[in-house]
Amino acid sequence: MNKTLYEKYAIVQKQAANDLLEIIKHLNYETALDIGAGTGFLTKHMNKCVALDIDKSLKTYHKNFLIGNAEELPFKDKSFDIVVSNFALHLCELDLSIKEMIRVSKRYVACSFPVRGSLENWIYDFPDEKRVFELLKSKNIKVFEKKVYHLNFTKLELLKFINKTGKPKKKYSNYFIGKSQIKDILLKVENPSFVVLSFLIEV
Repeated sequence: MNKTLYEKYAIVQKQAANDLLEIIKHLNYETALDIGAGTGFLTKHMNKCVALDIDKSLKTYHKNFLIGNAEELPFKDKSFDIVVSNFALHLCELDLSIKEMIRVSKRYVACSFPVRGSLENWIYDFPDEKRVFELLKSKNIKVFEKKVYHLNFTKLELLKFINKTGKPKKKYSNYFIGKSQIKDILLKVENPSFVVLSFLIEV
C-alpha cells in the first residue's frame, strides 16, 4: 500500500480516527492493540501500541506490527489494556471480531465503523447498529460512550479513494470490489455518506 496516496484520499477513515481518539483521550493505559491498523491513523497517537493488519505490506509503517485476523486474534486473554479498531470491523465477521477484542482486553475496547444507512445501494450491507448493542448487552457490558454521526463526501472523492488506495483482496475480505464493478456501483450510490458508529466499553 502506498502510504502517501492512502492518507491523501482516506478522508473518511482519517476523520473517524480523529473522532475515536477524542473518545479515548482521557483514558489511562499502558499497552494497546490497534486492529486493522492500516497506515496508523490511530497507532501513531497511542502509547506502546501493537499494530495488527491482514496486509503484510503495512509492516514498514509501524514499529510493532503483526499480521493477523480480527476474527481470530493471535494473543492470550487480557493481553492489552485497551483494544481499538477504526473502519475495519465492517469488513469482518462483526460478532466474532468484537468478542475477540473483548477477550484480549484487560479494560477497554473502542471501535469506529460504518453501519447500516451508509452508501445506499452499495455492493454489500453494512452492520446493523442494533445488533452490535444486543451483542454487548448479552455479555452484560456497559457502553460508556457512544456516538453516531454522518460523514459526507462527493462521488468523485469516493471514486478517488477506491482507485487510489486499493481494494480488499479476495483472500483478505468477504467484500472484494473489482475494477469493472466500480463505475456501476458509483452510479447506484445516491448518497455518498457514511453513518459512523463509535463506542467505548469497559470489559
